[in-house]
Amino acid sequence: AWGTDGVQALVDATTVLGWRSEPQPDVLLRILPECGGRTRTEGGYIHGPPELVVEVSRATRYVDLGPKLDDYARAGVLEYVVRALDPDEVRWFRQGEGGLLRVAADADGLYRSAVFPGLWLDPAALAAGDTRRLSAVLDRGLATPQHAAFAARLGTARRREP
Repeated sequence: AWGTDGVQALVDATTVLGWRSEPQPDVLLRILPECGGRTRTEGGYIHGPPELVVEVSRATRYVDLGPKLDDYARAGVLEYVVRALDPDEVRWFRQGEGGLLRVAADADGLYRSAVFPGLWLDPAALAAGDTRRLSAVLDRGLATPQHAAFAARLGTARRREP
């Protein structure tokens, strides 16, 4: 979010996905409504499915990889990342035919967001607590032409907003 105007990261934001679904994801990343995003803020709550949701799991692993995964899939969340602890792993899911499907890291071991071009994650660096490597990988992603095109698209949408 700090590298892209029109994208917002929220921590522990109550998110209304439906009549009986109001999770509070650890982190969500959304495209702002004025830039073409799918959520809106109303009464201090986020309404609608965010583009990307992140949960950190230890004791909640069963819930995050079971009922919450199903809930986010049903609501239409586009990408879902679970940072599981004990054992350390990252599980990245992407909306596809039949819901949120688990995707593998690329050949170089990195995850690359399909929704947020330039958002790259090194799961090994995350597990090791190597913030320098995490930042370097993210900086490389933000320097790509794909990210520049994405940021330009958001800026164009914002300028068209009445």
